Parts: sequence; structure tokens; C-alpha cells
Amino acid sequence: MAKYIKRIFIPIFIIAFMQILSFLYAGYNNRITSKQTLRIKLRPLNLIVGNQIVLGDICDINIQNLEIRKRFSNINIGLAPPPGESIEISLISIKKKIASAGFPKYIAYVIGPKTIRAETAHREIDKAFLREEFARIKTNVLIRANKV
Repeated sequence: MAKYIKRIFIPIFIIAFMQILSFLYAGYNNRITSKQTLRIKLRPLNLIVGNQIVLGDICDINIQNLEIRKRFSNINIGLAPPPGESIEISLISIKKKIASAGFPKYIAYVIGPKTIRAETAHREIDKAFLREEFARIKTNVLIRANKV
């Protein structure tokens, strides 16, 4: 059980640490001035959790209006690669996705490298954990069969 906890919590800790670092970096480098109301800065390397890539996963969005920030963050970029693999996304394709989502006048505010890399976090499953889960499910099924 301790190995399972280590294998699950270490990747989660790493992901959380990376998110905190990117948040601190974004806050330090992307301060909003009175002249600049919107800035979408792409990060060159990104760690994706889940099966969809959204704009909020791959960039830092700086705007004062929280509702608009949330709408930008939820723009779907595409499917995430299989766990442990990565995909390259071009700046042009990101701008096309933003325009097709209904924000064509904001593509001028998108800055960053010409291509970015998005890697899906992988999760290893221990064989002992699988045996324990299978045994637990099996006993639950047997208990329910005896009750019926």
C-alpha cells in the first residue's frame, strides 16, 4: 500500500509544484498595465492532466475580468496524447482555435513560441494494487450475491 501511495502522490505533487511555479512565474512576468488589458502567453512546455487540452492548460491568460478569463481558459485545443507521450501544437493552430471559438479579434494578443509541446502525465499502476482492488471487488460481489 505504501508503494501505491508513493506512486500516486509523487506525480500529483510534481504536477501541483509545476502549476505553482507557472503561476508564480506568470504573476512575476505578466503584470497587467493600464495600456494592456489582455495578454495570452503560451508556455513552451506543458504538462496536461486529462484527455482534453484546453487553452488554460498551455498558456497564461492575464485579464482583469474573471468571466472572460474563464471563457478563454475553457477553449478546447484538442485531444491530449496518450499518457506519457507528447504532442506539438503550432501557434497558428492555437490562433485558429481561438478564432473559431468566437474570439477572432483577440488572436493578436497571443504571444509565445511558434510551437509548444504538451505532454500528458502518466500514472503507473502497481500489480499489487490491482490484486488488492480485484480481491476487494470480488468480495463485494460475493457479499452482494449472498444478500440476494
